[in-house]
Amino acid sequence: MNPDLAICITTYNRAAILRDVLDELLALAGKHGVAVYVSDNNSSDGTETVLREMQTRYPLLFVRINDANLGFDANLERCIRMASARYVWTMADYNFLEPDALEILLARIGRADYDVIMLNNHGRVRGIGSRVYTDPGALVADVGWHVTLLDAMVWSRRIIDSSRFVHYAGTVFAYYGVVMDYLATIGCHVWWEEKSLVRAVHPRKVSLWQRDALDIWADKWPAAIFALPC
Repeated sequence: MNPDLAICITTYNRAAILRDVLDELLALAGKHGVAVYVSDNNSSDGTETVLREMQTRYPLLFVRINDANLGFDANLERCIRMASARYVWTMADYNFLEPDALEILLARIGRADYDVIMLNNHGRVRGIGSRVYTDPGALVADVGWHVTLLDAMVWSRRIIDSSRFVHYAGTVFAYYGVVMDYLATIGCHVWWEEKSLVRAVHPRKVSLWQRDALDIWADKWPAAIFALPC
């Protein structure tokens, strides 16, 4: 098992999409011995069957099935804490990676010790090249809006170990709050990678953000932001 990197995926009722994503992801991960952790939030569509079958083909796929739906934030925390690698890439269950994504990420991990590695996935940020950020204010001004994407962050073990998920519970942005809280109060040594390491989104993905947009952006996002340290 690769000690430097693990991938953590939360899922709920996306069995068909998840099968397609894992078919490709596990082949890439296997080249580097990268463990993949999946926490299923009590799906009712046969997700567990898909995951158990995948485990027979990839010994470094680790699965947890929740007895009840814990909500997004608690499920993500549970998934992240399953891993023991130095860095954890939190990933959506509908993304396909670039063929060289793990090679690029592992090479970067080997060059320095970062608090977080942030990725320009889907190429949303224009005109900001790869660089180190040590000023959290500058980081938020440049790319803070973009890293609301779950798959845009690769967490160091020290952030995971010191995280205060409970402080941001129920916002669906706990991952954002935990990381930004750490960078603002403890330390900020962040690598920004201008290259997108995600090549595509599954065409059958239905976005939570579109379905519940009003609740998320009018209620949950402000709750997460106001919970951040001043």
